[in-house]
Amino acid sequence: MKKNILIIALLIAALTGAFTLKANAQDSTRILLADETTITYTKTVAKIECCNESIAKVILQKWEQLITRYNCTRKKDRNGVYKQYNIYLNKDDAQYIVKWAKTNL
Repeated sequence: MKKNILIIALLIAALTGAFTLKANAQDSTRILLADETTITYTKTVAKIECCNESIAKVILQKWEQLITRYNCTRKKDRNGVYKQYNIYLNKDDAQYIVKWAKTNL
């Protein structure tokens, strides 16, 4: 009986450790720019995710020449409906927005 409990406890610990490592590895490329605004890098593009409408408008107006595409979707959670803005740009151009956001957002 004690042997079975020990085996189950070790399996739970191993699974918890594996999920923790995977969760931390996924967030390593996500950088916080401002309140509710993050930037994520892939191989070729950078994606800015923003739930704050005023911040999204400022980024879209200031950096419209660097943006390749963007979209706005409505999402719903327990607090109600909100808009999520996804702004896509080249990975090389994203460094300008990151530097700008540190002082202006």
